[in-house]
Amino acid sequence: MEIRGYSPEDIENIHSVIQRSVRAAYAYYKTDQINAWAAALDDKKMLQNRLAKSDVKIAVDNGGRTAGVASLLNDGVLDLFYVDPCYQRKGVGSRLLLEIEKSALTDQLNFIETEASVSAFSFFKGKGFKQIRSQHKLVQEISIKNYQMCKKLNN
Repeated sequence: MEIRGYSPEDIENIHSVIQRSVRAAYAYYKTDQINAWAAALDDKKMLQNRLAKSDVKIAVDNGGRTAGVASLLNDGVLDLFYVDPCYQRKGVGSRLLLEIEKSALTDQLNFIETEASVSAFSFFKGKGFKQIRSQHKLVQEISIKNYQMCKKLNN
């Protein structure tokens, strides 16, 4: 597994990983919530714009398949964090988060914040993130529960 930076040519693969990851959260969310979440991330131009403003790490397997993506904004917000369902629980998310944390430390950030889905909450908690609060966000006019979380970094 290789972790590398983002190139605009990656957008199709990143879009695909995000859509598969969101759709795999059916055990945690209702169908209308998943559909709204997926629709909010379906615009590839919007994704490109978000990624262009971020420090992006992409996990690619030995065959060249995109396994996951993570993006960190310069204010310490972990904006996007998605792992293809085929690669979940295989260390891909851990590797991506480690690289994001290294970047944050290089940028002299003291913390990373994120809004973790119900399906990702346990992962982030296990990586040292603390829950700030549970919240419901309106996405495409549908209420979706997530958790605002924060991790202090050791500088």
